[in-house]
Amino acid sequence: MDRTPYKVLIAELLLKRTTRQAVAREFPRFIERFPDFYAIHRAPIGEVEEALRHLGLYRQRARHLKQLAEIIIRRYGGRVPDRWEDLVDLPGIGVYIAGAVLSFGYGKRAPVLDSNVMRLLTRLTGMRSRRHEDYLRVLWELVPDEEHEYFNYGLIDLGALVCHYRQPRCGVCPLKDFCVYYQGGCK
Repeated sequence: MDRTPYKVLIAELLLKRTTRQAVAREFPRFIERFPDFYAIHRAPIGEVEEALRHLGLYRQRARHLKQLAEIIIRRYGGRVPDRWEDLVDLPGIGVYIAGAVLSFGYGKRAPVLDSNVMRLLTRLTGMRSRRHEDYLRVLWELVPDEEHEYFNYGLIDLGALVCHYRQPRCGVCPLKDFCVYYQGGCK
C-alpha cells in the first residue's frame, strides 16, 4: 500500500478503539469507496456509516469523518494539512495522529507520541510528568532528521512489545544500559 497523508490519517482514525485485524479487513474497502475527503463529504451519512459498520462505533466515526471532511475541504482545499499546528487543531486529531500523519504520511520529521512511548520515556529518563507537552519537548529533540519514521516505529514497537506496562522485558531491551528504570532494578 502506498502511504499517503490521507490514508495514514484514515487508518489512525479507524484504529482508535479497534483492533488492527479489524481495520486491516475494512480499510481497503473504505479507501476504495472513499479515496479522498471529497468522497466522504459527498456521501450521505448513512453510506459512510455502512462502510464503517464492522468496526464498531460506526455512527460516531461517520459523523466525525463527515465533520473532518468539511473542515479539511473548507480550510485546506481537501488536502490533509502538512503542519503540526494545523493538524492538532483539527477535531479528534491529537498529538499521536498529527505525528503519524507528518512522519509516516508526509515523510516529515515529527514525533509520534502514544501512551507506550510515554511509558518508555518515563522509564528511560525518570520523567514524572503527565503532560504531553513535556514528552513532546523531549521527542522533538530526539527524533532524527533522517529516517525519522524508523525511529518512530522503533519507539512505538519498543514501548508496545518490550517496555510493557505490567511486565516489562528489561533484560532484552536495547536501551537498558541508559535506562533509569532498569538501573533502579525495574521497580
